[in-house]
Amino acid sequence: MKVVWMLALLAACGGGEDTDAKVDADADTDADSDADADTDADSDADTDADADADTDADTDADPDADGDGYPLSVDCNDADDSIHPGATEVCDGIDQDCANGPDDGLTFDTWYADLDHDGYGDPGASTVACAAPPSTVDDGTDCDDTDDAIHPGATEVCDGIDQDCANGPDDGLTFTTWYADADRDGFGDPAVYGMACAQPVGAVADGTDCDDTQASIHPGATEVCDGIDQDCANGPDDGLTFTDYYPDLDRDGYGDPSAPVNACTVPFEYVADGTDCDDADPDRSPGTAEVCDGFDQDCTGVADDGLPLITWYLDRDGDGYGRGSPVQSCQTTYEGYVSDATDCDDWRPEVHPGSVELGCNAIDEDCDGTTAPGDWSVPGDFATIVDAVAAADPGDAICVAPGTYTGLLDVRKDLDIVGTGPGVVLSTGNGNRVYAAASGYQRLSNLTLDGRGVEPLVQVSPQATLEMNDITVTGLGCSAFCDGLVAYQYPQSHLLVRRLSIADATVGVGHQIRGLFGGGGDELLIEDTWLGDFELLTSGGSFLIGGMSGVTLRNVTLERITTAPGTTFFLLGDLAGELVDVTVRDVDVDGGARVVVAKTQGSSIATGFVADGNTLTTTGGSEVAVLSADGVLSVRNSLFVDNTLSSPSTAHVVSAANDLDLAFSTFVGNGGQGVPLVAARAPLSGEISSSVFADGPMDAEILMNAAVTVDWSDLWTSGTALVDPSLTPVAWSAWRSTRSSTQASARSPGRR
Repeated sequence: MKVVWMLALLAACGGGEDTDAKVDADADTDADSDADADTDADSDADTDADADADTDADTDADPDADGDGYPLSVDCNDADDSIHPGATEVCDGIDQDCANGPDDGLTFDTWYADLDHDGYGDPGASTVACAAPPSTVDDGTDCDDTDDAIHPGATEVCDGIDQDCANGPDDGLTFTTWYADADRDGFGDPAVYGMACAQPVGAVADGTDCDDTQASIHPGATEVCDGIDQDCANGPDDGLTFTDYYPDLDRDGYGDPSAPVNACTVPFEYVADGTDCDDADPDRSPGTAEVCDGFDQDCTGVADDGLPLITWYLDRDGDGYGRGSPVQSCQTTYEGYVSDATDCDDWRPEVHPGSVELGCNAIDEDCDGTTAPGDWSVPGDFATIVDAVAAADPGDAICVAPGTYTGLLDVRKDLDIVGTGPGVVLSTGNGNRVYAAASGYQRLSNLTLDGRGVEPLVQVSPQATLEMNDITVTGLGCSAFCDGLVAYQYPQSHLLVRRLSIADATVGVGHQIRGLFGGGGDELLIEDTWLGDFELLTSGGSFLIGGMSGVTLRNVTLERITTAPGTTFFLLGDLAGELVDVTVRDVDVDGGARVVVAKTQGSSIATGFVADGNTLTTTGGSEVAVLSADGVLSVRNSLFVDNTLSSPSTAHVVSAANDLDLAFSTFVGNGGQGVPLVAARAPLSGEISSSVFADGPMDAEILMNAAVTVDWSDLWTSGTALVDPSLTPVAWSAWRSTRSSTQASARSPGRR
């Protein structure tokens, strides 16, 4: 602004002198020294004017064009009658008195720009003049010439601006400490504050907030049980009611008393009741009905309390009758114990009430307090057993002393033949059968049968029932087709075998066997028998049974049996009936066209069946199986482990042709060439439940056939489990959890 004002003054003072050409010659000095930029124009004018004046001889008087009484020769502006020597100088930038320049003799003052017209000028924008230029004042104390509210003496306002231009912004006002209130709850953060003469936006005068990020947290807020100090006093959850809560991991509504937590509200998976005695079992808690399983379901500290007790007696020989000190239990079954205490000899399974008195010994088989000496003795009453049989009446007992007796016994009456000690041997002597049960109910007990290469040793005809108890067989041999080495049955016959032992047996190379027991009787029972350490050179057939119906095997073990390659081999072949606690272990069979450990017909049941470490191989590309049925097959509580099956055709651990019912069974480590663990050989229906299929050594088809229902079973393998896509298995962990109480109730004291 100062610059504008100076240029205006210079223009006003120098404009009149340049127009006088005659005076220019005398005034060149002034003009040339003038800061006027128009130097060339002055030179041209001076030259022309001087030449004319010098040559002009005109002697006329000086003109006075403006009539101010001063001729041109002394008037500095003969066009303006207010300008002449002696005129009063006026402050306008013009030299009125034609002496000492414009405005000479006048008083000059400093003037300050007052752009906001508040009467106070900008000290940084000043000019010196003999009169006040426009928008200027003689006071240069304004500190902001753009705002008319800001100047000395103005009223100070709290806005961070120095309105009175003294002592800085907001001087003289009252300053207060304000605190940031970020959560707008009316309470500020004591760590974020500042001084101000007025309340800043987002700040309050109260600096007692303990969390300025949460509007619900401030002094006076309602305390909530969440581990946070809502009212900013006395810590989290102050003033609330605290209670002990207990972890309830099994979610039965009762907590573990050993791990309480004091809290003002119930934590997740905690309860107020801390009286659980097993927080891992939802079936054990106060108020739960007690179950007879040796566990304390109702958490009273006593297992099975309140349940009715049964008195049990130890049954060492497993004959169903016990004796000795009683044991009380609520269980309806107690392993190794029975509720009957009437056994008179708990070391002999054949001795118990209801047993048949064999006679021929000093043993009271039926526990009636007496012994039967027998009706006849050999030798003694008769020299040979044949003579004694001929003379005996139905129901008699023939007592045979140790020795070897030859000749065929053809018995057609109810009769007991009992060895009175070890070494009672019945032998053919003539290459014929040893014993023929033609009719009646007959018993052979405590004897050795010596076949000397003859088969069958024993023949059971229609309408006959034969019991063979504690029998040892020696001298078996097969030099051709063997249709029953130990015994052969005809239809309508019954054979009951208990505690059989075979000392040795030979089946020649290339010869066929149709079973140690062959034929087609109505009933075959084999109990408490171990058969093993056989090496068969057979070319085909069945080892234990051939072509039999109504077969029951109970507590039978087949172990360490090896066969040479043949056309067909069944370890338990062509049978229909029931397998209870049958174990097949360490069997190595190469059957050529077809190898099956257990091949059943019709409707068959396998309970407690164990197949462990068997190797089955075919070379002809036909079926290989551990347990195979041509009809309906039910498998319960069985174990199939580490069985290797090799066949270029089909191999199954368990298979059935018509219907399969499999439950509570385990398959571990089975594998081989193309092995579906459980499969159908024809359209199959049935159910697989509560079973485990684990650790297949190779990628194998675990289940085959969409018609089979699978539930509560675990299907997993170290390879890729190939399961029919229509099957929906349920996780083993879920099955285990669901069945935990059921399994617990089935435990017996002997297995804890």
